[in-house]
Amino acid sequence: MAATTAAAEAGLHRIAWQLPTTLRYKTELIKPGGPWRHLDDVEYATLEYVDWYNNWRLHGEIGHLPPAEYEAIHYRQHHSTTATTVN
Repeated sequence: MAATTAAAEAGLHRIAWQLPTTLRYKTELIKPGGPWRHLDDVEYATLEYVDWYNNWRLHGEIGHLPPAEYEAIHYRQHHSTTATTVN
């Protein structure tokens, strides 16, 4: 019974995380870009949207930096700290 409850709870957490992402995707891309003529059009637009979302949008929780830039800064700092420690 506990395993079933844990699995159900994990499923609810996954749905709770996916719902805002799905709504944002539909609101920012699908509805304004429609009507879509072909599935390929939706697929290419989705690829462009994911690239923008992951690499270029300004994210308020990380100092209004794009996620890719923030990640590069993080790894650059981590790499220089590791290199300094090893030498």
